[in-house]
Amino acid sequence: RLGDLPAGNYLFFPAAAAAQPQPGPTPQAELLTAKGVMLTAVPPIAVRGSPRRSNSKTKGAQRRTYSKLRSWPKFKEAMDALLDSLDDTTRRYRGIILPGPALSTKFNAAADESEVRGPMSLVSLIPNAVAEDMGLSMELVGGGSNRSASCIDWVVRKRAAEMQLALGSTPPRHERLDVQVCSDRIFGGLEIKGDWQWDLQEGEDPAMLPPERKVALEPAFQQLFGDMVMDEVPVGMISRHNVCTLVQRPRDVRDKALIVSPAIGLGQMLLACLLLLKLAHERQDWKPDLSRDLVPPTPTEGMDAGRSDSSPHQGHDPGSGQAAPGAAAGEADGGQPPAKRHKADAPGAQGKSGPGPGPACARAELVVVDAGSSGSNGSRANHGAPDTQGAFASPACHSHTQLPLYSFASVGFTGRVIGATRYGKVLQGAVGGVPAAIKVFDPRFRGAAEAMHHEWRVYEHLGSKGAQGACAPRLLLAGELYHTGALFLALSDEGRPLLDQGVLGAAEREELRKAVRGLHAAGVLHGDLRRANCVCSEGGVVKLVDFEASSILPLEGEDLGMVVALKDAEMAAVDAL
Repeated sequence: RLGDLPAGNYLFFPAAAAAQPQPGPTPQAELLTAKGVMLTAVPPIAVRGSPRRSNSKTKGAQRRTYSKLRSWPKFKEAMDALLDSLDDTTRRYRGIILPGPALSTKFNAAADESEVRGPMSLVSLIPNAVAEDMGLSMELVGGGSNRSASCIDWVVRKRAAEMQLALGSTPPRHERLDVQVCSDRIFGGLEIKGDWQWDLQEGEDPAMLPPERKVALEPAFQQLFGDMVMDEVPVGMISRHNVCTLVQRPRDVRDKALIVSPAIGLGQMLLACLLLLKLAHERQDWKPDLSRDLVPPTPTEGMDAGRSDSSPHQGHDPGSGQAAPGAAAGEADGGQPPAKRHKADAPGAQGKSGPGPGPACARAELVVVDAGSSGSNGSRANHGAPDTQGAFASPACHSHTQLPLYSFASVGFTGRVIGATRYGKVLQGAVGGVPAAIKVFDPRFRGAAEAMHHEWRVYEHLGSKGAQGACAPRLLLAGELYHTGALFLALSDEGRPLLDQGVLGAAEREELRKAVRGLHAAGVLHGDLRRANCVCSEGGVVKLVDFEASSILPLEGEDLGMVVALKDAEMAAVDAL
Protein backbone atom coordinates (compact mmCIF):
# COMPACT_ATOMS: atom_id res chain seq x y z
CA ARG A 1 0.00 0.00 0.00
CA LEU A 2 1.13 3.53 -0.80
CA GLY A 3 0.56 4.60 2.79
CA ASP A 4 2.93 1.89 4.02
CA LEU A 5 5.89 3.29 2.05
CA PRO A 6 8.38 5.55 3.85
CA ALA A 7 7.93 9.25 3.21
CA GLY A 8 9.94 10.67 0.35
CA ASN A 9 10.46 7.56 -1.78
CA TYR A 10 7.68 8.12 -4.29
CA LEU A 11 6.28 10.79 -6.53
CA PHE A 12 2.68 11.28 -7.59
CA PHE A 13 1.05 11.43 -10.97
CA PRO A 14 -2.62 11.17 -12.02
CA ALA A 15 -4.01 7.66 -11.84
CA ALA A 16 -5.38 8.05 -15.38
CA ALA A 17 -1.82 8.29 -16.65
CA ALA A 18 -1.11 4.78 -15.39
CA ALA A 19 -3.52 2.97 -17.69
CA GLN A 20 -0.82 0.60 -18.95
CA PRO A 21 0.22 -2.22 -16.58
CA GLN A 22 3.57 -1.55 -14.94
CA PRO A 23 6.05 -4.27 -13.96
CA GLY A 24 6.69 -4.78 -10.28
CA PRO A 25 4.59 -3.54 -7.36
CA THR A 26 2.05 -0.90 -8.29
CA PRO A 27 1.03 1.42 -5.47
CA GLN A 28 -2.65 1.98 -4.92
CA ALA A 29 -4.13 5.26 -6.01
CA GLU A 30 -4.55 7.85 -3.29
CA LEU A 31 -6.87 10.83 -3.12
CA LEU A 32 -4.92 14.09 -2.97
CA THR A 33 -5.44 17.72 -3.86
CA ALA A 34 -3.18 19.55 -6.32
CA LYS A 35 -1.89 21.59 -3.39
CA GLY A 36 -1.00 18.42 -1.51
CA VAL A 37 0.87 17.04 -4.49
CA MET A 38 2.80 20.28 -4.98
CA LEU A 39 3.99 20.14 -1.38
CA THR A 40 5.37 16.61 -1.82
CA ALA A 41 9.16 16.63 -1.48
CA VAL A 42 11.04 15.26 -4.48
CA PRO A 43 13.35 12.34 -3.61
CA PRO A 44 16.97 13.52 -3.64
CA ILE A 45 19.89 12.37 -5.71
CA ALA A 46 22.50 10.90 -3.41
CA VAL A 47 25.70 12.93 -3.15
CA ARG A 48 28.78 11.19 -4.47
CA GLY A 49 31.14 10.02 -1.77
CA SER A 50 33.98 9.50 -4.22
CA PRO A 51 36.20 12.46 -5.20
CA ARG A 52 35.96 11.30 -8.83
CA ARG A 53 34.06 13.55 -11.20
CA SER A 54 32.74 12.92 -14.68
CA ASN A 55 34.03 14.44 -17.89
CA SER A 56 30.91 16.59 -18.17
CA LYS A 57 31.82 20.22 -18.64
CA THR A 58 29.87 23.43 -18.59
CA LYS A 59 31.15 25.41 -21.54
CA GLY A 60 29.14 28.49 -22.27
CA ALA A 61 30.52 31.48 -24.15
CA GLN A 62 33.98 32.21 -22.82
CA ARG A 63 33.06 35.85 -22.31
CA ARG A 64 30.17 36.75 -20.02
CA THR A 65 27.60 38.55 -22.17
CA TYR A 66 24.76 38.91 -19.68
CA SER A 67 25.30 42.15 -17.79
CA LYS A 68 24.61 41.11 -14.20
CA LEU A 69 22.55 38.95 -11.86
CA ARG A 70 19.60 40.72 -10.30
CA SER A 71 17.54 39.44 -7.35
CA TRP A 72 13.99 38.36 -8.18
CA PRO A 73 11.69 40.79 -6.33
CA LYS A 74 8.90 39.22 -4.23
CA PHE A 75 9.74 35.71 -5.34
CA LYS A 76 8.43 34.09 -2.15
CA GLU A 77 5.14 35.98 -2.55
CA ALA A 78 4.84 34.65 -6.12
CA MET A 79 5.36 31.06 -4.93
CA ASP A 80 2.85 31.49 -2.07
CA ALA A 81 0.26 33.04 -4.39
CA LEU A 82 0.59 30.14 -6.83
CA LEU A 83 0.15 27.61 -4.03
CA ASP A 84 -2.94 29.44 -2.73
CA SER A 85 -4.44 29.48 -6.22
CA LEU A 86 -4.50 25.69 -6.49
CA ASP A 87 -7.96 24.19 -6.00
CA ASP A 88 -8.94 21.75 -3.26
CA THR A 89 -10.48 19.20 -5.60
CA THR A 90 -9.26 15.72 -4.74
CA ARG A 91 -7.99 13.53 -7.55
CA ARG A 92 -6.67 10.02 -7.62
CA TYR A 93 -2.88 9.82 -7.88
CA ARG A 94 -0.53 6.86 -8.03
CA GLY A 95 2.98 6.80 -6.68
CA ILE A 96 6.08 6.30 -8.83
CA ILE A 97 8.39 3.87 -7.10
CA LEU A 98 12.05 4.82 -7.33
CA PRO A 99 14.42 2.46 -9.14
CA GLY A 100 16.94 0.56 -7.06
CA PRO A 101 16.66 -1.52 -3.89
CA ALA A 102 13.28 -2.06 -2.27
CA LEU A 103 11.99 0.99 -0.46
CA SER A 104 14.84 3.13 -1.80
CA THR A 105 14.55 6.74 -0.67
CA LYS A 106 17.06 8.35 -3.05
CA PHE A 107 18.07 8.32 -6.67
CA ASN A 108 21.54 6.87 -7.15
CA ALA A 109 24.46 9.29 -7.02
CA ALA A 110 25.08 10.87 -10.41
CA ALA A 111 28.45 10.64 -12.13
CA ASP A 112 27.40 12.49 -15.27
CA GLU A 113 24.89 15.14 -16.35
CA SER A 114 22.79 12.50 -18.08
CA GLU A 115 22.21 10.80 -14.72
CA VAL A 116 20.86 14.09 -13.37
CA ARG A 117 18.61 14.60 -16.39
CA GLY A 118 17.06 11.14 -15.96
CA PRO A 119 15.06 11.84 -12.76
CA MET A 120 13.64 14.96 -14.42
CA SER A 121 11.57 12.63 -16.62
CA LEU A 122 9.75 11.50 -13.48
CA VAL A 123 9.63 14.88 -11.75
CA SER A 124 8.13 16.63 -14.79
CA LEU A 125 5.05 14.38 -14.81
CA ILE A 126 3.61 16.06 -11.72
CA PRO A 127 3.80 19.78 -12.63
CA ASN A 128 2.77 18.92 -16.21
CA ALA A 129 -0.38 17.19 -14.92
CA VAL A 130 -1.28 20.00 -12.49
CA ALA A 131 -0.57 22.66 -15.15
CA GLU A 132 -2.96 20.93 -17.53
CA ASP A 133 -5.64 20.84 -14.80
CA MET A 134 -5.09 24.61 -14.32
CA GLY A 135 -5.64 25.27 -18.03
CA LEU A 136 -1.99 26.21 -18.67
CA SER A 137 -0.82 25.53 -22.21
CA MET A 138 2.79 24.63 -21.33
CA GLU A 139 4.62 21.40 -20.50
CA LEU A 140 8.15 20.34 -19.57
CA VAL A 141 9.83 18.04 -22.11
CA GLY A 142 13.36 16.97 -22.98
CA GLY A 143 15.28 19.24 -25.34
CA GLY A 144 16.19 16.55 -27.87
CA SER A 145 14.69 15.75 -31.28
CA ASN A 146 15.39 19.28 -32.55
CA ARG A 147 12.68 20.68 -30.29
CA SER A 148 14.56 23.98 -30.10
CA ALA A 149 17.27 25.84 -31.96
CA SER A 150 19.66 25.61 -29.01
CA CYS A 151 21.15 22.48 -27.46
CA ILE A 152 19.51 23.05 -24.07
CA ASP A 153 18.72 20.03 -21.88
CA TRP A 154 14.98 20.56 -21.27
CA VAL A 155 12.44 22.99 -22.69
CA VAL A 156 9.09 24.50 -21.75
CA ARG A 157 6.93 23.75 -24.78
CA LYS A 158 3.39 24.60 -25.76
CA ARG A 159 1.33 21.44 -25.71
CA ALA A 160 0.80 19.78 -29.07
CA ALA A 161 -2.98 20.05 -28.77
CA GLU A 162 -2.68 23.82 -28.24
CA MET A 163 -0.50 24.17 -31.34
CA GLN A 164 -2.88 22.10 -33.46
CA LEU A 165 -5.71 24.42 -32.48
CA ALA A 166 -3.58 27.43 -33.46
CA LEU A 167 -2.49 25.89 -36.77
CA GLY A 168 -5.84 24.34 -37.61
CA SER A 169 -4.23 21.00 -38.42
CA THR A 170 -1.39 18.67 -37.51
CA PRO A 171 1.72 19.53 -39.55
CA PRO A 172 3.45 16.75 -41.53
CA ARG A 173 6.15 15.01 -39.49
CA HIS A 174 8.93 14.89 -42.07
CA GLU A 175 8.76 18.26 -43.80
CA ARG A 176 12.31 19.58 -43.79
CA LEU A 177 11.49 23.05 -42.47
CA ASP A 178 8.63 21.88 -40.32
CA VAL A 179 10.87 22.16 -37.25
CA GLN A 180 10.15 25.89 -37.30
CA VAL A 181 6.74 24.97 -35.92
CA CYS A 182 8.47 23.20 -33.02
CA SER A 183 10.84 26.12 -32.45
CA ASP A 184 7.92 28.51 -32.19
CA ARG A 185 6.47 26.29 -29.47
CA ILE A 186 9.39 26.85 -27.06
CA PHE A 187 8.86 29.37 -24.24
CA GLY A 188 11.42 28.36 -21.61
CA GLY A 189 14.58 26.35 -21.10
CA LEU A 190 16.26 24.28 -18.38
CA GLU A 191 19.95 23.56 -17.95
CA ILE A 192 20.66 20.43 -15.91
CA LYS A 193 23.94 20.35 -13.97
CA GLY A 194 25.75 18.05 -11.59
CA ASP A 195 26.63 19.04 -8.04
CA TRP A 196 30.25 19.36 -9.23
CA GLN A 197 29.14 22.09 -11.68
CA TRP A 198 26.58 24.02 -9.64
CA ASP A 199 27.66 24.70 -6.06
CA LEU A 200 24.63 26.50 -4.71
CA GLN A 201 22.84 25.70 -1.47
CA GLU A 202 19.14 26.01 -0.68
CA GLY A 203 18.14 29.57 0.23
CA GLU A 204 21.23 31.27 -1.25
CA ASP A 205 20.55 34.20 -3.57
CA PRO A 206 23.00 34.02 -6.51
CA ALA A 207 22.78 37.78 -7.02
CA MET A 208 24.00 38.42 -3.47
CA LEU A 209 26.93 36.02 -3.37
CA PRO A 210 30.53 37.28 -3.03
CA PRO A 211 32.42 37.78 -6.32
CA GLU A 212 34.38 34.52 -6.11
CA ARG A 213 31.16 32.50 -5.75
CA LYS A 214 29.53 34.34 -8.66
CA VAL A 215 32.51 33.58 -10.88
CA ALA A 216 32.10 29.85 -10.15
CA LEU A 217 28.42 29.97 -11.19
CA GLU A 218 29.02 32.25 -14.18
CA PRO A 219 29.60 29.56 -16.88
CA ALA A 220 26.25 27.90 -16.19
CA PHE A 221 24.38 31.22 -16.14
CA GLN A 222 26.11 32.23 -19.39
CA GLN A 223 25.18 28.92 -21.00
CA LEU A 224 21.54 29.39 -20.01
CA PHE A 225 21.56 33.02 -21.18
CA GLY A 226 22.93 32.05 -24.59
CA ASP A 227 20.28 29.34 -24.97
CA MET A 228 17.50 31.72 -23.88
CA VAL A 229 18.64 34.29 -26.42
CA MET A 230 18.85 31.69 -29.18
CA ASP A 231 15.40 30.26 -28.41
CA GLU A 232 13.87 33.71 -27.71
CA VAL A 233 12.36 32.63 -24.38
CA PRO A 234 11.53 34.71 -21.29
CA VAL A 235 12.08 32.18 -18.49
CA GLY A 236 14.47 29.42 -17.57
CA MET A 237 15.87 27.25 -14.80
CA ILE A 238 19.20 25.80 -13.72
CA SER A 239 18.87 22.61 -11.69
CA ARG A 240 21.17 20.03 -10.14
CA HIS A 241 18.02 18.22 -8.98
CA ASN A 242 18.54 18.74 -5.24
CA VAL A 243 18.64 22.51 -5.76
CA CYS A 244 17.35 24.71 -8.57
CA THR A 245 17.15 28.41 -9.46
CA LEU A 246 14.50 30.07 -11.61
CA VAL A 247 15.70 32.71 -14.09
CA GLN A 248 13.85 35.31 -16.12
CA ARG A 249 14.85 37.90 -18.71
CA PRO A 250 13.50 41.44 -18.93
CA ARG A 251 11.16 42.04 -21.83
CA ASP A 252 13.45 44.83 -23.07
CA VAL A 253 16.25 42.92 -24.80
CA ARG A 254 18.61 45.88 -24.33
CA ASP A 255 18.63 44.95 -20.65
CA LYS A 256 20.81 41.85 -20.53
CA ALA A 257 20.43 41.24 -16.80
CA LEU A 258 19.35 37.84 -15.51
CA ILE A 259 16.74 38.05 -12.76
CA VAL A 260 17.31 35.07 -10.47
CA SER A 261 15.42 33.45 -7.62
CA PRO A 262 16.96 32.17 -4.40
CA ALA A 263 18.03 28.53 -4.57
CA ILE A 264 15.01 26.24 -4.17
CA GLY A 265 15.21 22.92 -2.35
CA LEU A 266 13.45 19.60 -2.83
CA GLY A 267 10.45 20.62 -0.73
CA GLN A 268 9.36 23.27 -3.23
CA MET A 269 10.86 21.82 -6.40
CA LEU A 270 7.50 20.80 -7.90
CA LEU A 271 5.98 24.19 -7.11
CA ALA A 272 8.96 25.94 -8.74
CA CYS A 273 8.47 23.88 -11.92
CA LEU A 274 4.78 24.79 -11.91
CA LEU A 275 5.66 28.49 -11.53
CA LEU A 276 7.99 28.16 -14.52
CA LEU A 277 5.12 26.75 -16.60
CA LYS A 278 2.76 29.47 -15.39
CA LEU A 279 5.16 32.30 -16.27
CA ALA A 280 5.83 30.79 -19.70
CA HIS A 281 2.08 30.59 -20.30
CA GLU A 282 1.52 34.19 -19.23
CA ARG A 283 4.42 35.56 -21.31
CA GLN A 284 3.72 33.95 -24.66
CA ASP A 285 3.28 37.40 -26.20
CA TRP A 286 6.84 38.34 -25.16
CA LYS A 287 8.41 36.14 -27.84
CA PRO A 288 8.37 38.76 -30.64
CA ASP A 289 9.97 41.29 -28.27
CA LEU A 290 12.78 38.85 -27.39
CA SER A 291 14.06 38.57 -30.96
CA ARG A 292 17.57 37.12 -30.94
CA ASP A 293 18.52 39.64 -33.63
CA LEU A 294 17.83 42.57 -31.30
CA VAL A 295 19.96 41.46 -28.34
CA PRO A 296 22.91 43.89 -28.31
CA PRO A 297 26.47 42.65 -28.72
CA THR A 298 28.93 42.76 -25.87
CA PRO A 299 32.45 44.22 -25.70
CA THR A 300 34.89 41.67 -27.06
CA GLU A 301 36.52 41.11 -23.67
CA GLY A 302 33.14 40.41 -22.10
CA MET A 303 31.45 41.97 -19.11
CA ASP A 304 33.81 42.64 -16.22
CA ALA A 305 34.28 44.76 -13.15
CA GLY A 306 34.36 48.48 -13.78
CA ARG A 307 32.96 48.29 -17.28
CA SER A 308 29.37 48.79 -18.32
CA ASP A 309 27.78 47.03 -21.25
CA SER A 310 27.87 48.95 -24.51
CA SER A 311 24.08 48.87 -24.65
CA PRO A 312 21.72 50.72 -22.31
CA HIS A 313 20.55 48.74 -19.29
CA GLN A 314 17.42 50.20 -17.82
CA GLY A 315 16.15 49.11 -14.43
CA HIS A 316 13.34 46.71 -15.01
CA ASP A 317 10.24 45.43 -13.30
CA PRO A 318 10.29 41.76 -14.29
CA GLY A 319 6.60 41.40 -13.81
CA SER A 320 5.54 44.20 -16.10
CA GLY A 321 8.29 44.40 -18.67
CA GLN A 322 8.55 48.16 -17.99
CA ALA A 323 11.57 50.15 -16.90
CA ALA A 324 11.58 50.83 -13.19
CA PRO A 325 11.56 54.54 -12.30
CA GLY A 326 14.84 55.95 -11.15
CA ALA A 327 16.91 52.96 -12.24
CA ALA A 328 20.35 53.79 -13.53
CA ALA A 329 21.36 53.00 -17.08
CA GLY A 330 24.51 51.06 -17.81
CA GLU A 331 24.62 49.08 -14.56
CA ALA A 332 27.44 46.61 -14.46
CA ASP A 333 27.91 43.81 -12.00
CA GLY A 334 30.99 44.69 -9.99
CA GLY A 335 33.69 42.52 -8.56
CA GLN A 336 33.97 40.00 -11.39
CA PRO A 337 37.27 39.47 -13.23
CA PRO A 338 37.43 39.47 -17.02
CA ALA A 339 36.58 36.16 -18.64
CA LYS A 340 39.43 34.18 -20.17
CA ARG A 341 39.89 34.10 -23.90
CA HIS A 342 39.15 30.78 -25.57
CA LYS A 343 41.80 28.84 -27.45
CA ALA A 344 40.62 25.94 -29.59
CA ASP A 345 43.14 23.19 -30.15
CA ALA A 346 43.16 21.55 -33.53
CA PRO A 347 43.25 17.77 -33.87
CA GLY A 348 47.01 17.82 -34.18
CA ALA A 349 47.31 19.47 -30.79
CA GLN A 350 45.91 16.34 -29.15
CA GLY A 351 48.28 13.90 -30.75
CA LYS A 352 46.11 13.15 -33.79
CA SER A 353 47.25 13.57 -37.34
CA GLY A 354 46.33 16.91 -38.81
CA PRO A 355 43.77 17.27 -41.57
CA GLY A 356 46.33 17.65 -44.30
CA PRO A 357 49.40 19.49 -45.53
CA GLY A 358 49.83 23.20 -45.22
CA PRO A 359 49.47 25.53 -42.22
CA ALA A 360 48.09 23.67 -39.21
CA CYS A 361 45.07 24.99 -37.35
CA ALA A 362 46.60 24.32 -33.96
CA ARG A 363 45.72 26.77 -31.21
CA ALA A 364 43.54 28.91 -33.44
CA GLU A 365 43.00 31.77 -31.03
CA LEU A 366 39.47 33.12 -30.82
CA VAL A 367 40.47 36.76 -30.49
CA VAL A 368 37.14 38.32 -31.30
CA VAL A 369 36.74 41.25 -33.63
CA ASP A 370 33.69 43.16 -34.72
CA ALA A 371 31.79 41.12 -37.31
CA GLY A 372 31.22 44.27 -39.26
CA SER A 373 34.91 45.08 -39.40
CA SER A 374 36.58 45.11 -42.78
CA GLY A 375 39.59 43.37 -41.25
CA SER A 376 42.11 46.20 -41.43
CA ASN A 377 44.64 44.12 -39.53
CA GLY A 378 46.89 42.76 -42.26
CA SER A 379 47.41 39.46 -40.42
CA ARG A 380 43.71 38.74 -40.12
CA ALA A 381 42.54 35.85 -42.26
CA ASN A 382 39.65 36.18 -44.67
CA HIS A 383 36.37 35.08 -43.08
CA GLY A 384 34.10 35.25 -46.05
CA ALA A 385 34.28 38.81 -47.31
CA PRO A 386 32.70 39.33 -50.76
CA ASP A 387 35.15 39.52 -53.63
CA THR A 388 35.02 42.14 -56.36
CA GLN A 389 32.42 40.16 -58.32
CA GLY A 390 30.10 39.97 -55.32
CA ALA A 391 30.69 36.25 -54.80
CA PHE A 392 31.94 35.00 -51.44
CA ALA A 393 35.58 34.14 -51.09
CA SER A 394 35.99 31.03 -48.96
CA PRO A 395 37.35 31.90 -45.51
CA ALA A 396 40.84 30.58 -44.84
CA CYS A 397 41.95 28.66 -41.74
CA HIS A 398 45.44 29.50 -40.48
CA SER A 399 47.38 29.36 -37.24
CA HIS A 400 46.19 32.00 -34.77
CA THR A 401 43.25 32.87 -36.97
CA GLN A 402 41.15 35.60 -35.39
CA LEU A 403 37.56 34.44 -35.45
CA PRO A 404 35.06 37.29 -35.54
CA LEU A 405 31.87 37.33 -33.54
CA TYR A 406 28.67 37.27 -35.57
CA SER A 407 25.13 38.04 -34.51
CA PHE A 408 22.28 35.72 -35.48
CA ALA A 409 21.07 38.44 -37.87
CA SER A 410 24.42 38.57 -39.68
CA VAL A 411 24.08 34.90 -40.65
CA GLY A 412 20.39 35.33 -41.47
CA PHE A 413 19.23 32.75 -38.94
CA THR A 414 15.52 32.17 -39.55
CA GLY A 415 14.86 30.12 -36.42
CA ARG A 416 14.43 26.92 -38.43
CA VAL A 417 16.42 23.80 -37.62
CA ILE A 418 17.49 21.77 -40.63
CA GLY A 419 19.01 18.91 -38.66
CA ALA A 420 21.25 17.78 -35.82
CA THR A 421 24.89 16.67 -35.72
CA ARG A 422 27.18 15.17 -33.13
CA TYR A 423 28.28 18.63 -32.01
CA GLY A 424 25.12 20.73 -32.36
CA LYS A 425 22.49 21.78 -34.88
CA VAL A 426 22.32 22.79 -38.53
CA LEU A 427 20.26 25.96 -38.79
CA GLN A 428 18.68 27.65 -41.78
CA GLY A 429 20.13 31.06 -42.63
CA ALA A 430 21.34 33.33 -45.41
CA VAL A 431 24.63 35.12 -46.03
CA GLY A 432 24.64 38.04 -48.43
CA GLY A 433 21.34 36.85 -49.88
CA VAL A 434 22.69 33.33 -50.47
CA PRO A 435 20.59 30.62 -48.74
CA ALA A 436 22.82 28.97 -46.15
CA ALA A 437 22.98 26.02 -43.80
CA ILE A 438 24.63 27.24 -40.57
CA LYS A 439 26.47 24.29 -39.04
CA VAL A 440 26.86 25.07 -35.34
CA PHE A 441 29.53 23.46 -33.15
CA ASP A 442 28.31 23.97 -29.59
CA PRO A 443 31.14 24.32 -27.02
CA ARG A 444 29.36 22.15 -24.43
CA PHE A 445 30.17 19.09 -26.58
CA ARG A 446 33.69 17.84 -26.03
CA GLY A 447 35.73 18.05 -29.24
CA ALA A 448 33.43 20.56 -30.94
CA ALA A 449 36.14 23.18 -31.55
CA GLU A 450 38.55 20.59 -32.94
CA ALA A 451 35.85 19.20 -35.24
CA MET A 452 35.01 22.67 -36.53
CA HIS A 453 38.63 23.50 -37.37
CA HIS A 454 39.16 20.13 -39.01
CA GLU A 455 36.12 20.55 -41.26
CA TRP A 456 37.08 24.14 -41.98
CA ARG A 457 40.52 22.95 -43.09
CA VAL A 458 38.91 20.39 -45.43
CA TYR A 459 36.74 23.09 -47.01
CA GLU A 460 39.81 25.30 -47.42
CA HIS A 461 41.54 22.45 -49.25
CA LEU A 462 38.49 21.85 -51.48
CA GLY A 463 38.44 25.55 -52.29
CA SER A 464 42.07 25.45 -53.35
CA LYS A 465 41.21 22.60 -55.76
CA GLY A 466 38.13 24.33 -57.19
CA ALA A 467 35.83 21.65 -55.71
CA GLN A 468 33.69 23.90 -53.55
CA GLY A 469 30.32 24.30 -55.24
CA ALA A 470 31.01 21.27 -57.44
CA CYS A 471 30.99 18.19 -55.19
CA ALA A 472 30.48 20.04 -51.90
CA PRO A 473 28.79 23.26 -50.70
CA ARG A 474 30.59 26.58 -50.73
CA LEU A 475 31.94 27.84 -47.43
CA LEU A 476 30.56 31.37 -46.95
CA LEU A 477 31.50 32.37 -43.41
CA ALA A 478 33.30 31.00 -40.37
CA GLY A 479 33.24 32.44 -36.89
CA GLU A 480 31.64 32.46 -33.46
CA LEU A 481 28.05 33.35 -32.58
CA TYR A 482 27.35 36.08 -30.05
CA HIS A 483 26.15 35.02 -26.58
CA THR A 484 26.31 31.26 -27.17
CA GLY A 485 30.06 30.96 -27.80
CA ALA A 486 29.27 28.40 -30.49
CA LEU A 487 31.57 28.15 -33.50
CA PHE A 488 29.96 27.85 -36.92
CA LEU A 489 30.52 27.23 -40.60
CA ALA A 490 28.03 28.91 -42.92
CA LEU A 491 27.63 26.73 -46.02
CA SER A 492 25.64 27.25 -49.17
CA ASP A 493 22.31 25.42 -48.85
CA GLU A 494 22.38 22.72 -51.53
CA GLY A 495 19.07 20.98 -50.92
CA ARG A 496 17.44 18.15 -49.01
CA PRO A 497 19.29 15.17 -47.52
CA LEU A 498 19.04 11.96 -49.51
CA LEU A 499 17.87 10.49 -46.21
CA ASP A 500 14.44 11.94 -47.06
CA GLN A 501 14.38 10.78 -50.68
CA GLY A 502 13.24 7.15 -50.33
CA VAL A 503 14.70 4.62 -52.78
CA LEU A 504 17.48 6.19 -54.87
CA GLY A 505 16.85 6.29 -58.59
CA ALA A 506 19.50 5.58 -61.21
CA ALA A 507 19.99 9.30 -61.93
CA GLU A 508 20.46 10.18 -58.24
CA ARG A 509 22.91 7.32 -57.73
CA GLU A 510 24.96 8.40 -60.73
CA GLU A 511 24.98 11.99 -59.40
CA LEU A 512 26.25 10.66 -56.09
CA ARG A 513 29.02 8.70 -57.81
CA LYS A 514 29.98 11.87 -59.69
CA ALA A 515 30.21 13.81 -56.40
CA VAL A 516 32.38 11.14 -54.76
CA ARG A 517 34.67 10.97 -57.81
CA GLY A 518 35.00 14.77 -57.70
CA LEU A 519 35.88 14.63 -54.00
CA HIS A 520 38.54 12.00 -54.63
CA ALA A 521 39.93 14.02 -57.54
CA ALA A 522 40.32 16.95 -55.14
CA GLY A 523 42.36 14.76 -52.82
CA VAL A 524 39.83 14.07 -50.06
CA LEU A 525 38.37 10.87 -48.62
CA HIS A 526 34.96 11.52 -47.09
CA GLY A 527 35.16 8.91 -44.35
CA ASP A 528 31.43 8.83 -43.50
CA LEU A 529 29.40 8.21 -46.64
CA ARG A 530 25.74 7.75 -45.80
CA ARG A 531 22.48 9.25 -46.97
CA ALA A 532 22.35 11.82 -44.20
CA ASN A 533 25.63 13.29 -45.53
CA CYS A 534 24.44 13.63 -49.13
CA VAL A 535 22.11 16.43 -50.23
CA CYS A 536 20.16 16.80 -53.45
CA SER A 537 18.95 20.02 -55.03
CA GLU A 538 15.59 20.44 -56.76
CA GLY A 539 17.47 20.09 -60.04
CA GLY A 540 18.79 16.68 -59.00
CA VAL A 541 22.39 17.73 -58.31
CA VAL A 542 23.91 15.72 -55.44
CA LYS A 543 26.65 17.12 -53.19
CA LEU A 544 28.46 15.81 -50.14
CA VAL A 545 28.39 17.41 -46.69
CA ASP A 546 29.75 16.77 -43.19
CA PHE A 547 33.53 16.40 -43.46
CA GLU A 548 34.28 15.86 -39.75
CA ALA A 549 35.67 12.36 -40.50
CA SER A 550 37.34 13.28 -43.79
CA SER A 551 41.03 12.94 -44.63
CA ILE A 552 43.12 15.03 -46.99
CA LEU A 553 45.45 13.03 -49.23
CA PRO A 554 48.19 11.96 -49.19
CA LEU A 555 47.70 10.07 -45.93
CA GLU A 556 50.86 9.93 -43.86
CA GLY A 557 52.33 6.43 -43.79
CA GLU A 558 49.90 4.97 -46.37
CA ASP A 559 51.10 3.66 -49.73
CA LEU A 560 49.37 4.35 -53.05
CA GLY A 561 47.74 0.93 -53.11
CA MET A 562 46.03 1.54 -49.77
CA VAL A 563 44.71 4.92 -50.94
CA VAL A 564 43.28 3.34 -54.10
CA ALA A 565 41.62 0.66 -51.95
CA LEU A 566 40.05 3.31 -49.71
CA LYS A 567 38.70 5.18 -52.72
CA ASP A 568 37.27 1.96 -54.17
CA ALA A 569 35.62 1.20 -50.83
CA GLU A 570 33.88 4.59 -50.84
CA MET A 571 32.66 4.07 -54.39
CA ALA A 572 31.31 0.65 -53.34
CA ALA A 573 29.55 2.33 -50.40
CA VAL A 574 27.63 4.50 -52.88
CA ASP A 575 26.08 1.37 -54.42
CA ALA A 576 25.03 0.20 -50.97
CA LEU A 577 23.15 3.40 -50.07
